[in-house]
Amino acid sequence: MPNPTYITVTAPAGVRTPIHPDDGREPGGAQLHVTASGVYRVRYSQAIRRALGRGDLLACDMNGAAVASVDLAAAPDDIPRGTAELKPGKAKP
Repeated sequence: MPNPTYITVTAPAGVRTPIHPDDGREPGGAQLHVTASGVYRVRYSQAIRRALGRGDLLACDMNGAAVASVDLAAAPDDIPRGTAELKPGKAKP
């Protein structure tokens, strides 16, 4: 199975990860910064793979729960408003 083009990610608690503009942007065009308070759709690029490997990003489902593979984090469609806000108490790794 080929790798997905876009995936959903979040950040570990206390981490704020900047995303290259080619991989994702805020809805208004500003630089995207991934935090633990939301789920973000980003292009699955080499930079994103490295951030996942370093632990700066976590591949997740739409509830913010970590998933075992990027196939489970595939996000072919845009997320309304660019970010899905997480409610306090949602499952995290």
